[in-house]
Amino acid sequence: MEVWRDCFEVVMAVNFVIDGVLALEEAGFEDAEKNSLIAEARFMRALIYFNMDDWFSAPIQQGKGSKDCLPIVDFIFTGAQWNLKF
Repeated sequence: MEVWRDCFEVVMAVNFVIDGVLALEEAGFEDAEKNSLIAEARFMRALIYFNMDDWFSAPIQQGKGSKDCLPIVDFIFTGAQWNLKF
């Protein structure tokens, strides 16, 4: 399940980028530039979540024609499993 962990590492890094851009107070950055960077980061986060849904979920049948999905996780995730290196 390294892919699962790697995906969440990317999500966490994107969240750091968004927080960092929001905290920028330098005169060199205009609001349009900040908004562009935030939009790109949010797109990356959405793409990761989309791919995780595609890779780690399976359809379940609740009735005729049901297309609901549930995530497939075969382990219990704890914070101790994070081995982050930035």
